[in-house]
Amino acid sequence: MKLLTNIEKSELIRAIPKRIETANKGTYGKTLIIAGSEGMCGAAFLSGLAAYRSGAGLVKLLTVDSNRSILQSLLPEAIIETYAEGMDLNELISRNLFWADFIVMGPGMGTTELSIRVVKYVLGKLSLISGQALKLRPRGLRLLVDADGLNILSMDPEAMRVFDVTADKIPVIITPHPMEMSRLSGREPAEIIEHAEAYALEFSEAHHVIVLLKGAHTVITDAALSLKFINHQASPALSKGGSGDVLSGCIAGIAEILHSPEHPGAAGAASPENRGAADFARRKELLFAGSIGSLVLSAAGEKASLRYGEHGVLARNTADELGKMLDELRLSIENT
Repeated sequence: MKLLTNIEKSELIRAIPKRIETANKGTYGKTLIIAGSEGMCGAAFLSGLAAYRSGAGLVKLLTVDSNRSILQSLLPEAIIETYAEGMDLNELISRNLFWADFIVMGPGMGTTELSIRVVKYVLGKLSLISGQALKLRPRGLRLLVDADGLNILSMDPEAMRVFDVTADKIPVIITPHPMEMSRLSGREPAEIIEHAEAYALEFSEAHHVIVLLKGAHTVITDAALSLKFINHQASPALSKGGSGDVLSGCIAGIAEILHSPEHPGAAGAASPENRGAADFARRKELLFAGSIGSLVLSAAGEKASLRYGEHGVLARNTADELGKMLDELRLSIENT
């Protein structure tokens, strides 16, 4: 197995920036969250809420038409755009991908024919993006795939092929739990839990992606950078539906604050050994965002359990603690 360098927890915490006094909403990026399905608006809400609580400047939810009214009530701060059967998905997705600099795809989408079409349209557009087009994007473009986005990849070989092309062009992170990783890899969930580091690395190497494999000890690894982080801070309060959706939004928000123009970011200077458009600096930034997101989510779950009890925490309670925990982690280093 390839030897990876461990990222120190203190290095991650030092990378968390203060909010810039002169910032505006554009300073902290445009996050597009493609999530939800008919009767399943909660995932879109939780991911959007978490992205805002973690620092994103603008969040747009792209979901099915039936979710519009409830999401506008639940999260009025978000921009809502919807799709339905019979719509021109090509124009809709092209326009929204052009708007965004960070994309979350998959939470609560289901695996309907419409959802499969949306995922394949998104990946198809991203796989065709040129290096020149990326240069025109000052914040670049990054992709997180979770939940049903991963399930669709596991059931559709053509979607997986286009996903691999996309991962050679922009930084990509996937955030599976053991069952989703089982579907992706063909291995038993118990085997994945027992050998989490090995199988996360194996998939990262095979598909040129950052892998965040959820568990009591979450593993975040990137074969391309030869770096890993293991979050040993287990939080039983997170064992509720929606926690994964919160993590996806949290990672997006943190990626946006790490990449604000006035902040040097976690990555430092770009390496000359870039692979395509997924340059070293932005890739390391995304790896840090995933690692910090895992830490912050654990801390937020623990904080929420003090108020609601370990059994009583809901995913939205965890999301509401994210901003405070980012501040507390940053201050824990500044005050030492």
